[in-house]
Amino acid sequence: MIRGKALCCASFVAALLLLSGCGKPLPSTLEVAGNGRVLGGPVLALAGAGDVVVAANPQGVFIRKGAGSWERLEVPGIRKPGRVTSLAVSGDVIVVGTRGEGLHLLSEGTWEVKTARYGGLPDDNVYSLAFDGEDEGLPGTSLWVGTGKGIARRSDGRWQVFRPGKDWLRALAGEAGPGSEDVYVSSRFRLGERGQDARLFRPPVTAIGVGPERVVFGNRDSRLAVVQPGVFAAMTFDGRYRFSDLLVERSVIWAGTDKGLLWGGIEGEALGTPWPPTGIFEFWSGALFGSRDSRTFQYVWKILGYNTAQVADLALEGASLWVAYTSPGGEDLYQPYQRAMTGEAKTSPITDVRRYVNIGEYIARLDKPLHESYGSDEGMAGQPTALYVSRRNAEVWIGTTKGLYRLGN
Repeated sequence: MIRGKALCCASFVAALLLLSGCGKPLPSTLEVAGNGRVLGGPVLALAGAGDVVVAANPQGVFIRKGAGSWERLEVPGIRKPGRVTSLAVSGDVIVVGTRGEGLHLLSEGTWEVKTARYGGLPDDNVYSLAFDGEDEGLPGTSLWVGTGKGIARRSDGRWQVFRPGKDWLRALAGEAGPGSEDVYVSSRFRLGERGQDARLFRPPVTAIGVGPERVVFGNRDSRLAVVQPGVFAAMTFDGRYRFSDLLVERSVIWAGTDKGLLWGGIEGEALGTPWPPTGIFEFWSGALFGSRDSRTFQYVWKILGYNTAQVADLALEGASLWVAYTSPGGEDLYQPYQRAMTGEAKTSPITDVRRYVNIGEYIARLDKPLHESYGSDEGMAGQPTALYVSRRNAEVWIGTTKGLYRLGN
């Protein structure tokens, strides 16, 4: 294979030695606030907006406003709190997704329950939630719901359901504009044909990311769907990834998977590539629908660093990226080379939360990113499960298998 020939053993040896020599993280700038754990675990989901934070564990759903105490949020209709899978908050709207018990939405003091039986959802198993931000996503302000059988969208109080075999990604993207007569289709892409969208991307939708003029959906079958107004691309990866979380910027997609953190940068727009410079680029192929110009979907994909620890959650804080790693992850891409190395040169499994400081600058200059590490050394027990960064209050909430913790100055 060309990929194998391009990566010589000597390069890996040098890179691994470099890794072992400067693997210590930056000093922590935050510490666990108060008396440590504030809620019991495992933390099933975590979300917030402004000064509101919402968390779920098997005992129920809890809310904290400002500097107040944690209070139980009574969610009518949920028989088993341990079935909560996801949370989302936007303004005064709080959304609770469950496994088998549908979606529960609180707005202006009133709860609304959506299930497949009474319309509004493709099925009752909710895997992922996301709100459009300002100048993000598709036209209109929307709540996106990823389920076991499709996607639901709530926009201006109106619900729409999209599922394979009926209205799917083509209908979700809407009608394409007049476009250009010129064709710009790279070798990675082919032009999709009517009806193929259901075959190239299927539920369950396990991750949703919203960014400028696009929404990205991920599943557990190594596939992404990138949707813009009137056009979308379905991508299939060779790496057999299960997508757990997505962050979408103007020219970059961060993808949390069961085998590590992927960086996808639009060719010609995103500067540099993630460290290590000798690392493996991810092979993928795509189909384009509604357009004959693939340039806005031409991502270059690469795993960040050498580790393949499973990613539980992602969050952006200005120029910094927060990543909750929970081991074990997938098969180590570098294992054949590490077997020949000493114990010092081998990478250790990651089970902590990392803050990659000014990550874009390091990627632009092909340098190893520096990071702060938060885990057992800071007094947090258990493996990370969820993450929320509050910019307003300058605090970070970390959920683990043992409980919920707050980081602050």
